[in-house]
Amino acid sequence: LGAAHAASGPAVVAELGELRDEAQQRLHALQERPPANQVPAEFIVLPKAIHHAIAVDTTRSRLYLFENGPQGVRLVSDHYVSVGKQGVDKSVEGDQRTPLGVYFVSDRVGRGSLGEAFGAGAMQLNYPNLFDKLHGRTGSGIYVHGVPFNTYSRPPKDSDGCVTLANDELVALMNTVPIHDTPVIITRQIHWVGDNATQLHRAEILDAVNHWQSVRVGDDLAALKAFYEPGAAPETPAAPPSPPPQPTVVMVHGKRHVVPPPAVPPRDPISFDNLSVLTWSDARETMVVTFNERSTRTHRETALRQYWERDADRWKIVAEGTVR
Repeated sequence: LGAAHAASGPAVVAELGELRDEAQQRLHALQERPPANQVPAEFIVLPKAIHHAIAVDTTRSRLYLFENGPQGVRLVSDHYVSVGKQGVDKSVEGDQRTPLGVYFVSDRVGRGSLGEAFGAGAMQLNYPNLFDKLHGRTGSGIYVHGVPFNTYSRPPKDSDGCVTLANDELVALMNTVPIHDTPVIITRQIHWVGDNATQLHRAEILDAVNHWQSVRVGDDLAALKAFYEPGAAPETPAAPPSPPPQPTVVMVHGKRHVVPPPAVPPRDPISFDNLSVLTWSDARETMVVTFNERSTRTHRETALRQYWERDADRWKIVAEGTVR
């Protein structure tokens, strides 16, 4: 392979270069394994309801599958992948770049539904998410998918923006990962850390989230809006002012009785569960927070997702919305 000469023709030289790039990436993955008992620093909190998580290291052309079990997060497999022809950091539709950030599996598509280029099937990601839209990123149809059946794999940079891997490995991945809500972090480089190294960072991040939740259960809208960047706070329509309850007068056996006004019903208590926190560094440090908000009396349940950015030494919510 190394002796291929330009006289072989530009197409042959280009194909050999792609094969050489793939071979180097695969060899590096064998020679430089992830550190034992370490996980990506981006995984801050994963709830029990999330059984698996995925991290894609685009510099190494590698997808890592993690299992979230009783003993915590552990690496169970890793796979060679291809990304966009023009690299990463997608910003506009058709730029042939793979997006960077925190995404979630939103759907699963079987073989043949998207065309031969997708191979054995695909898992759709929620690109563009609220954070992408906030920054003006466009495009759609970003998947983790297979390859055409006339090949086994593709060069490290060969997709239109998706993450692609061999069909047999994709099928194994699709049979393992739930259809919805599995997090997929796509980054230039994974930062592997031991559990002790993340404790301080995790405590600081969770302090901001817990503070928001403690204010959310109260009635102080001004204090709640202080957590949001201007324009990011959800609209809370003001109810028309209601007159204070008045006592009523009734006549019983000809005698006048004053009945006190009914008590104001207590506020419906709110609780939170299934908290997920994932971090990401772009122009600023970002975290993606997902949780269920439950009302005790009305049994209302809402799955919310928030995008926070660090501004100097303070976290601010820049986007918020329901998951489904």
